[in-house]
Amino acid sequence: MYEHAPGATSHDMHLTYSRIVVNGSSIAVRVRVFQDDLELVLRAWSRRPDVVVGSTPTVDSLFAAYWQTTTRVAADGSTLRARVLKSGADSSDSEAKLWWYEMQLTAPKPVRQMSVHIGLFFEQFRDQRNIVSLVRMPGGERESMYFAAGDKRAVEVKW
Repeated sequence: MYEHAPGATSHDMHLTYSRIVVNGSSIAVRVRVFQDDLELVLRAWSRRPDVVVGSTPTVDSLFAAYWQTTTRVAADGSTLRARVLKSGADSSDSEAKLWWYEMQLTAPKPVRQMSVHIGLFFEQFRDQRNIVSLVRMPGGERESMYFAAGDKRAVEVKW
């Protein structure tokens, strides 16, 4: 699709940042996105031009469904589904408004291997980039991941 919102955007890049924390079989995800990009994508994806980003069960469910179609997270071979716990506006000083989602995924057993592919907004923006920090607790081992529009491969991590 590769469209931009009508009018000028308040940012020059299309970027998401996700932090994934793995603790046993529990996986917490916090993803930050530009609010105008999110609104544009959710409107196009849902074919509902009236979607307005907000902390509502309807919009949270819409994002969760969109996430499942664009993002793959697997633990020890089991594909996991995310559920949104909460969402809200980011309180950064940036001119561009940011929005965040906190999500929960649960693996059938303590995670020893993960496969991750974050494909958010790839269908909308040619220059989309998704940065991911993965932290395994309790030890705090860290991995970084980077996905660009067109990337189809997942990143594999083993502990």
